[in-house]
Order: sequence, then structure tokens, then C-alpha cells
Amino acid sequence: MLRMLPVGSLVPAADNVRRRVGDVRELAASVASVGIVEPLLVSPLDAERYVIVAGHRRHAAAVRAGLAEVPCTVRELSEAERVEIMLVENLQRSDLTAIEEASGLFRLVECGMTQKELARRIGRSARRVAARLALLELPKVVQEEVHAGSMSVGEAQALLVFRDDPELIERLVADQWSRRDLERAVVREQHRQAAARANAERRERSDEGSTVVAQAAGGTGDEEVTDPGGDAAAAGPPGDLAGSALSERQAAGRAEARARTAASAARIAFAQALVGRKVVKADVAELVGRQLLAEVSVAQARLACRILALDAVVGRFGPDHRAALDGYAARTAANRDRALLAVALAVGEERARFAGEHEVAERHRAFLASYGFEPDQV
Repeated sequence: MLRMLPVGSLVPAADNVRRRVGDVRELAASVASVGIVEPLLVSPLDAERYVIVAGHRRHAAAVRAGLAEVPCTVRELSEAERVEIMLVENLQRSDLTAIEEASGLFRLVECGMTQKELARRIGRSARRVAARLALLELPKVVQEEVHAGSMSVGEAQALLVFRDDPELIERLVADQWSRRDLERAVVREQHRQAAARANAERRERSDEGSTVVAQAAGGTGDEEVTDPGGDAAAAGPPGDLAGSALSERQAAGRAEARARTAASAARIAFAQALVGRKVVKADVAELVGRQLLAEVSVAQARLACRILALDAVVGRFGPDHRAALDGYAARTAANRDRALLAVALAVGEERARFAGEHEVAERHRAFLASYGFEPDQV
């Protein structure tokens, strides 16, 4: 039923999905000029008042414009119907924040709607509905930052892997270094926790193994293990002191070599597991880029600096183009990518100049041609 109702009889919904109506000055100027074009949707609150279901911005603009009454469509609505209409109207008319959308969806779930039914009725995918509702499982501090726009939805969703550890989430959010790339910090924390669990399991297996060996030897597993040779074995038979010192250095060298080999084997084993796990792409790009730059030849670095119009830095043995290239690449990710491109072009040009029809030279020429280079330009 369409009626003209006094502006003062209209009550904004306390649970309006959109928390703020925003700046309505332009809308108020329009309303003052031509009035309310589209009626507000309201539902009876009591004998004299009506709660606004759709049209909160129009109502705020009417108040600002000084209108006495506005056109309204009056409809009896259940709470679920009222919340659903508020949510759909705001989704259609404006960009709700993810938290506002999630709050509206949750109200409808509380009213008894399943997520599948909810998705169908508001025209969103079930996956979208589930993802938005999941945001409400995060600490309030995170929800407030998403609502304010200081944290992206993607960053917030990355934090959901730690939803059962709100203190950790708050610590990650509070860490200003992590905030520069929160998703990378989340992945690193996952790896750190996985490594800690693996180390704990290894220690537990090692302790169990030590206990079994000790018990098999007739002990309890708690005895202190001592060197059967004692100090006498360490001292060895008397002999030439110089020969003894040389032998000790050789033994120390062999021990150090074994330690390096063992450390390398451990790193390789970890790397084998790492390539099968989720690794942040930005970290991969940074590592690959910096490692490749470290291996560039002097001649290639010189030509890459020429391409980038970089001056060499003063090195220990004269102009150092590699250091200049590395310093340039270390400033920003964009610089790193430009440095890598310059090095790739330098390598290609080196091959094209001295190796003729080498495949690297062919790729180099094809790349230049794809961006407009024509041989007759020289």
C-alpha cells in the first residue's frame, strides 16, 4: 500500500545491513529539487511508527532537505523477510563491505535459512556465502579492519587457517612488518608450525629409540652414557707432538667436511619437501631473481647496467657492475624484474653477437621482434 508518511514517523532499522548511509548531500539537493522519486519500503512498528526496510539513504536525504513527508510502500513483513530485503536491496544498490554483507547473511541464517537456500534467494553462489560467513569467525579487530578497508578480504581469508588461534591472528595483524604482506606471513607461519611439529616428532622417536637401546643393554634408559676410553683414550700413546697436532687438524677437517655434507643433505631433503608445498609466489620470484643475478658474468652485468643506464659502483678491484645491478634489484620488486629482464637481454645479445644461430640468440631476436624491433632499424 502506497502512502505519504511524515518523515518523523519513520525509524531507521537498528540492524540495517549497511552500517553508515554515507554522504547524502548530493542526494539531498536532488530530493529538495524534485522530491523522492522512488518510494521507501517500510513495515509497521507500532500504531504510529514505521521501520525503514529499504530507503535509508533516501530518508536521510529527505531529513536533510527538510521534507515533511515522503512516499512509502507499507508492507507487513516477518523479521526474516525484512532482513532479506535489506540485504538484497543494499547488494543491488551499493558496494557493501564484506563484513556488512557477512552480518546480513548471518542474520538470515539465524532466522533459519540454510546457506544453500540463502545463496539462491540473494543471487550469490553458495561458495561466496560460505566465504563471507567465515569472516565472522575472525577476531573483532580483524573484522573492524576489513570493514574500514585497511585490510583486504583476501588477507582476512588467509588468516582463517588460524581461526582456532585468535591470539596468533591478533599477533600477526599487530606485526607491522607482517602487515605489509599478511598472506606471506601466514604461509611462513604455517611452515614454521609444520617444521616445529616435525622436529618434535623426530625428537620423540629419537628418545624412544634411545630408551629401547638402553633397555636392551640391560639398563633402564635413564643412565648417563660415558666414554669407555675416558681421558686416557683421548690422550693416546705418547709420540711426536707435531705429528699429533697435524693428525688432530686432519681429523677436525674431516669432521667439518662431514658436518657440511650432513647439513647439505638436510637442506636438500627439506627443499625436496618444500617444492611440493604451497610457497608464496612473491618469495619464489625474489629468490629466483636474486640467485640468478648473483650468477651473472662480469660482461653480462656490464651490458645489463648499460641497458638500465646504471653506473658501476666502486669495488675493491675497480668498477663493479654486478654490485650495481644487485643494489638496483634490491630496492623494489619492480627493479628486480627490470634487472632480470636486462640480464636476460644481455645474455641473448651476447649469444646473438658471438654464437650466431644459437637457440638463446633466436629467442632473444624473437622477443625483441614481438615488441616491435625491426632489423632494418640498424
